[in-house]
Amino acid sequence: MALSGTLSDLGIVDLVQFPSSANKTGELIIAGVEDEARLYYVNGDLKHIICGNLTGESAMTALVGWSEGEFEFRQTVTSEVVSINIAVTELVDKALQEYEAKAARGHSIESPAANVLRKALENTADKLDFVTHVALYSVAGELICAWDRDEADPGLLQLIDEVRTLFDTHPRKGLNKIYLTDTSGTCAATIVNDSFIVLISADDLSSLGMVSLASTKMTAAVMDTFQRR
Repeated sequence: MALSGTLSDLGIVDLVQFPSSANKTGELIIAGVEDEARLYYVNGDLKHIICGNLTGESAMTALVGWSEGEFEFRQTVTSEVVSINIAVTELVDKALQEYEAKAARGHSIESPAANVLRKALENTADKLDFVTHVALYSVAGELICAWDRDEADPGLLQLIDEVRTLFDTHPRKGLNKIYLTDTSGTCAATIVNDSFIVLISADDLSSLGMVSLASTKMTAAVMDTFQRR
């Protein structure tokens, strides 16, 4: 009987490692939002990956960004092509590092992953009624996703350039959090895993402690989302 389910049931990282941990031989088919991926295992060893037009390690780098889709594992189905020559755990680690590095260099994170991140930020912000805006950027300044309680403030979209300059030029090495306050309220920016910047804005009634707590919660939501994928 074929194993099947959705990526909401089993995250992509756990899914691609499951046949290996269970010493399975067969074909794992993953139908994503826009592409289809096929992974072939022999006695638990991952031998070949196809993801859209990509194969091998580059296919895995694209695949680790998926968060929506359906999967099915068909036992005994194999491929004669070999495009993977390292253990699946090492392959996944390399793919995750490359995926995050691409985001840091300003490459887009695929829209399904961005939607999951936005939902995580929205769910957290909804519980904090003083938070008015949340955005996630790559350290290169590319907007990945954003959420606003009411109408978006165009000024906040420009703030990321000033924040990045402060991070880059501040004399203290290792600076990873900045607070900016004016008559409209307080903004907090936090670097996550040296790859992303979480920017939040709170109303003028919020204390610095409240904003700091909100920033910590938003950062934790982003990190948890990446760890579960």
